Amino acid sequence: MQFDISQLKAALRKKNKPISGAALAAIISRDFPQINFREPQLDGSVGTLRSFVERRLSDTLQISGRSGTDLLYSVVGDHSTTANKETEPIAEIWKEFVSPAGRRTLAVLPPTWEVHTLEHEATNPAHVIQRVSRQELAEIAHQFAAQQLTGISDPDAIRSLRSLADSGQYGSWLHVLRENAPKKLSAWFEWRRDALFNLFDSRLARIAFPSNSQRVAAMRQMKDAQSLAASTAKNNHRWVDSPIEDSARMPLHQLVAPSLRDCLIAAIETLDEVVLWEMRVPAGAMWEAFCSLTQSQD
Repeated sequence: MQFDISQLKAALRKKNKPISGAALAAIISRDFPQINFREPQLDGSVGTLRSFVERRLSDTLQISGRSGTDLLYSVVGDHSTTANKETEPIAEIWKEFVSPAGRRTLAVLPPTWEVHTLEHEATNPAHVIQRVSRQELAEIAHQFAAQQLTGISDPDAIRSLRSLADSGQYGSWLHVLRENAPKKLSAWFEWRRDALFNLFDSRLARIAFPSNSQRVAAMRQMKDAQSLAASTAKNNHRWVDSPIEDSARMPLHQLVAPSLRDCLIAAIETLDEVVLWEMRVPAGAMWEAFCSLTQSQD
């Protein structure tokens, strides 16, 4: 099985343009019939092509767009394809949804009932998807702290987390979380992502889709957008979700010129873990930081 997967990866790396899910399934079935891309999941359910790619081919293929209702895949690290023009709007629907200060309109549009970002008002207000609010982001943080951070004994840290969440200072919020519960960072990113998915699904429930399958497809489209946004952030060394504070819209007299170190620290606090893993940091500095952190936990 592993040898077959290696051969499949080698064949896919020769592709110089995006390949649809249907075409990928056909290649596997025709040229590698011994590979079952619908292999059962851990929960006993039947696997999908996408889950197979994520589990077996994540170092070779990445989601790079959509053609109608079908996903497009491209070779990891291949920037020579034309996928960027097609995929950027797909990632943008996730970024627009999670940004309270966003300027564009998010809506589902007939007849396909797919999710789009619009530069103008939607023709039918009933098809508009309300973006996440600052209050909802704060509530997600509060719920995480209440249910996942019961081990923090410092009352000042708990108060800081609540205050910073209420004021929308998520860079500082992540800093307090990292200082007091560093092992919870991964759990936080997953918690936040799933909570945002639930909010999006609740928005879809308010829209009169012609059929439930179209609502399910819209939910899948948003999950694909989040996955693509995370992949794009990893490849381009950017963060997926910006802090909800938008300093660019603050009056100049309220802005204080920070030092380069402060800017870097603030930026790092907002980075997704997939981006952090790709950062280039001097080994000596990393080792000293590791020693300092381990000693402080003794």
